[in-house]
Amino acid sequence: MSDSSTVNSMTIKWKVKEMALFRRARHEDLASRLERKGSELSQTAAEKGAETSRRVSDILRRAAEDIQGVDVGDYRERAMYAIDDARARVEERAEDARDAIRARPLTSVAVAIGVGIIAGAILGPIGYQAARRYY
Repeated sequence: MSDSSTVNSMTIKWKVKEMALFRRARHEDLASRLERKGSELSQTAAEKGAETSRRVSDILRRAAEDIQGVDVGDYRERAMYAIDDARARVEERAEDARDAIRARPLTSVAVAIGVGIIAGAILGPIGYQAARRYY
């Protein structure tokens, strides 16, 4: 009986060592795969970055060529007017929102909670799936 228990004990120890080696190999394999993928991603990003940089440079060069000789004074005035108009509208809407919140603070809090719950229900699964992909 002691020989049988010794064999079982040795078999269990051997299995434990085998499992540990398997886990270590799997971990090392995963680490090397991650390193390889990171390197590939870095290379791809560098290539895409260089390509994008060339495209942006071409677009900016063409834009500079297009606007040479254009009187920008009129456009500047129009842009400033549009910016001022947009700023006034935003400020007006913000003041309307402040007034509505002051008039009905509990309703505002309830609406904010409802929007948070709906946003969480919609975005929660998306975040969960993204986290599962990367972790």
